[in-house]
Amino acid sequence: MNARQVCIAGAKFLQKAICLIPVYVVLALIAVDYKTFVWDYGIKQEHDYPFLVFILEVLFNIVAVLLVVSYLRCVFTSSAVADNPPPPGYFERLGRPVRYGNVFVSGFVSLAFAGLAVG
Repeated sequence: MNARQVCIAGAKFLQKAICLIPVYVVLALIAVDYKTFVWDYGIKQEHDYPFLVFILEVLFNIVAVLLVVSYLRCVFTSSAVADNPPPPGYFERLGRPVRYGNVFVSGFVSLAFAGLAVG
């Protein structure tokens, strides 16, 4: 690899790291909530009803795991049309798509856009 390729690779890595800052913030908020509820409230304090606290801790752990897994799946799943093409025959069922600028519309929506474009 020459210096230019190294520089481009470094820039792409930096771009990905910067774009993931919101993900780090959300995961940090979830971690703070988890630490506060599980450690500070659940483990460090004495409770009158320890079995109820145990049930709440188990439910909270299940919800927290589901939250983190679903959030990470949403973040790292591609939303590009190339990765998620429409089902076969989708455009044939709707009719021929019409293009207005960079937007494809079809059916009665194209008639509404045509009316807006003319009037």
